[in-house]
Formats: sequence, structure tokens, C-alpha cells
Amino acid sequence: MADELAMDRVARRKAGNIDGWQPYYYEAVSGGLIVKGCMTYTISRGPRKGELGFKTSDRNKTVVITATEIKAEERRMAREKANG
Repeated sequence: MADELAMDRVARRKAGNIDGWQPYYYEAVSGGLIVKGCMTYTISRGPRKGELGFKTSDRNKTVVITATEIKAEERRMAREKANG
């Protein structure tokens, strides 16, 4: 994803790189973040049609990521962008 944040990439990797898993909750703690995420789906009816819905009971995971991991991912993303 082009718009993806470094902290989301780190959280997704630590959660096991599950297709469809997205972070939805962030809590700052000393030296990093607590990130909660779960499986998502696209809402097909109603006023929120087309938006992501979160199945909090499906593969709900909590991961802790550090500021160092986020910085390393930002550097990796910058290299990928520079190299094409």
C-alpha cells in the first residue's frame, strides 16, 4: 500500500501478516505503542457502504511495537521509494 504508515506495517508483520488484518486501536506507552487489530470486511449496505468494518471477534490480536521498530520501517520504506 502506498499510503501505509510504518507503524501499521510493523504491527501487521508482528501479527503474522494475515491478509485482511488491520490495526484499529493505538495506545502510546513508554518507548512504543500498543496496537490492536482484527479482520476487516467491506460494508455492502447502508449509509457506510464501501467503508471498512471490523470483525473484532475474528483474529483479534494485540501487539507491542517500539519506536526503534517504527524508525527502522520508515528507513526501509524510504529506501523502497528511492529504488522504485
